Amino acid sequence: MKKLVYIVVLALAPLAAAQEPTVELESRVIGNRELPRVMYIVPWRQAPDVDLGWEPEQVIAGELFQPLRRDEYRRQLHYREKLAEPGDDGSGASSTSTDSQRN
Repeated sequence: MKKLVYIVVLALAPLAAAQEPTVELESRVIGNRELPRVMYIVPWRQAPDVDLGWEPEQVIAGELFQPLRRDEYRRQLHYREKLAEPGDDGSGASSTSTDSQRN
């Protein structure tokens, strides 16, 4: 039995010696010293307006993306309706009046 105890003690001895020693850190934290130092940069006057002089919608698409006023749009629709009327030559006179003038 003593031999068994000696074998167990000898087998466990390297495990006890393999433990790492405790490390004690010698540092102190005082107040807000652990916070990072930050510098806020705030403008004290308005930045000047920068005009780039380049408008991509005019360069690429021309008048495709121009703003449209309501009265101009309605006027264009009215002109298109007048041009699309059958028998109208665009002079503003109806087809019956032009037929009566020809006879």
